[in-house]
Amino acid sequence: MSKRLSNGCARTSTRASWRNSSTTWRPARIWALRRIRRRSTLGHEQGHAVGHPKRLNRESIKEVAPFGSAVYSLEECIAEMTAAYLCGITGIGNRTIDNSAAYIAAWAARLRDNRKLIIHAAAQAQGACNYILNTQT
Repeated sequence: MSKRLSNGCARTSTRASWRNSSTTWRPARIWALRRIRRRSTLGHEQGHAVGHPKRLNRESIKEVAPFGSAVYSLEECIAEMTAAYLCGITGIGNRTIDNSAAYIAAWAARLRDNRKLIIHAAAQAQGACNYILNTQT
């Protein structure tokens, strides 16, 4: 877990989630998941967490968006791409890539009206990885 985000981590909820209002993310029961999948899920939740206005100030996370909307879909793509990048960097990408690809494809399908958004999501995910790894350029 990133030291930069460890203070926002809580194990009290019933599922992994990101709470924008309190700047916390909740990995919850993911501790029971297999280690590889748990790391991917943590990367996904960290991807959401670093978008907070006190961190990267990402537009797609500033306000609550309706489930399935373009903004919500974009944010899910960013978070999962962040997880995929982090898994690749740590050498476990080959074991998580199928799940990540399917998840991204499902959300990207909702962005078909503006295909440029997937490129935007990839750039935002790279920024999130840089922030998590403290390698900002």
